[in-house]
Amino acid sequence: MKQILFVFLILFSVASLDVKKGIGCPSTCTEVTLANLNASWFYNWNSASSLKTLPFIPMCFSDNNNRIDKLPAYSDILLGFNEPDNDGQSNMTVDEAYNVWPQLVAKSNMIASPVMAGNPAAAGSWL
Repeated sequence: MKQILFVFLILFSVASLDVKKGIGCPSTCTEVTLANLNASWFYNWNSASSLKTLPFIPMCFSDNNNRIDKLPAYSDILLGFNEPDNDGQSNMTVDEAYNVWPQLVAKSNMIASPVMAGNPAAAGSWL
């Protein structure tokens, strides 16, 4: 469900693509999988992919382990942090994300905001 919501949130960020159907596919994903899903672009929660049949949208999963430095120098579209409010995902405070966000903005023409694991409208949520 979270992946579907995430894809929905960034649909407007892929305006440069002819078809807006994208898919989150883990690093074990194959080109056959992408073709069977009839996607026009994909992401894999990482900064790069070896698959070349579809446009790849890089993601800065978190600011740990020099992930920002591993991003391409520039990308038309970049996905922001993955579930920073989740201890099992990027696990970032608002201040941590805020402090490194300008580095992401400098690497992209369009950037999708961080995606929350919890309800962003709930009182006391990450946002």
